[in-house]
Amino acid sequence: VCSSDLEPVDDLGYLPRPGRRVTARKFVGDKLIYDVAYTIGADGFRVRNPPQGAENRCLVLFGDSNTFGEGVNDGETYAWHLGAYNFGMSGYGAHEMLAGLQSGRYTRSLACAPTHVVYFFLPEHVARTAGRAPWNDRGPRYRLEEGPRGERRAVRDGNFHHGPKPPPPDLDEGALGWRQIGRAHV
Repeated sequence: VCSSDLEPVDDLGYLPRPGRRVTARKFVGDKLIYDVAYTIGADGFRVRNPPQGAENRCLVLFGDSNTFGEGVNDGETYAWHLGAYNFGMSGYGAHEMLAGLQSGRYTRSLACAPTHVVYFFLPEHVARTAGRAPWNDRGPRYRLEEGPRGERRAVRDGNFHHGPKPPPPDLDEGALGWRQIGRAHV
């Protein structure tokens, strides 16, 4: 989805413009890599293929371009084949999932009771969550706060474009970023 097909939203940073069918083409040099169409529902998320006989139950998927299905048509995404709600978007990280859950955006899109929720994680999501993704300067920003029993928890602190720039990456970021995530929950 190119930037002209996105709209800024306070909770997630950006979302595809709702109720549209978008053609996406990618070239490397003169070679066409893909030429596909994405259908975006009225809620701003990719349309789903609801399974027959499971109207009151559903599967929910969160993630980035892999979950969204960048480069494939609607009927070719893994979310479509699973009949799942597809809350993935190119460039997203865990901070968009948390922000959308807190704002109620995802719940408002559901017409069922989720039986399973899956978040597709890549190590690069650590840098995205820290605000180091150049395409996502409007993304939700969180800070760690100490709770009443000394536990650390993520607290919403605006969006990346309102506030200090993130510090430079440390050696534990990226492929080793799981260490930072583990420390936040110990």
